[in-house]
Amino acid sequence: MSPPERIKLWVAEDGTVTFVYDDDVAAVLAGLGLVHTQRAAHVEPDGYDGWTVQLVAGDRFGPFPTRGTALAAEAALIDDLMSGGQP
Repeated sequence: MSPPERIKLWVAEDGTVTFVYDDDVAAVLAGLGLVHTQRAAHVEPDGYDGWTVQLVAGDRFGPFPTRGTALAAEAALIDDLMSGGQP
């Protein structure tokens, strides 16, 4: 059995909770009020031999050698942005 995945929740002063989507967390939070889901990024093949991360805000990162590494980079980029950093 693998350890549970860690999910970060960012809570604003007004009580708004933001997180990288997870079905289980969304189900729990839905009981607390209005839920709004919004895409933050896309992971796509680059047309050659790699994968890119395209943030909805416009920045593109990559190429990454595999889809898995691109997905990990996407999660790290979103984490940095949500924590107040820059991609």
